[in-house]
Amino acid sequence: MGYSRGFHVWQIEWPERQRGTHAVVGVATKNAPLHAAGYTALIGTTDESYGWDITRRECHHDSKHTMTWRYPFSNSRDVYNVPDKFYCILDMDEGYMAFATDDEFLGVAFRNLKGKTLYPIVAAVWGHCEISMRYLGSLEPEPLSLSELCRRRVRIEMGAQPEDHIEQLMIPPILKRYLMYQY
Repeated sequence: MGYSRGFHVWQIEWPERQRGTHAVVGVATKNAPLHAAGYTALIGTTDESYGWDITRRECHHDSKHTMTWRYPFSNSRDVYNVPDKFYCILDMDEGYMAFATDDEFLGVAFRNLKGKTLYPIVAAVWGHCEISMRYLGSLEPEPLSLSELCRRRVRIEMGAQPEDHIEQLMIPPILKRYLMYQY
């Protein structure tokens, strides 16, 4: 199931001994590649997915064109081991993804997710590994603001591909960016 609104939490159980060299959790759009040849951190290699490599403790988004970054961020985490059970937190209303353990919030890993529909995803190269993903629930989003309701209505009126028509509108550039979810 994909998420474009709301606050969602799911639990990942992935035994450390079954992670191998490329153990990645995250979210992806419908257009993200699901297969790759060789040993690669598939999630986060394109701009269609966001992945946390829990073995290397680094985040990937469009990593074919951009640098990865350390996560969790604290300098004291050089020897941090991700426990067998942890939580993925996706807030589509605020546009971020974060992670937590039973003991601590690890911080926001990815931002600027608003306006997308994202699906939970895991990737492994370890044969016969067992990974469980359990959806724990969500909080209903706040009612949409008047400006968000207006944006939604304009996009609906423009049809299936509103992006194709927004540039042609005779409105200020800032409103065009808002309609494209870039504001």
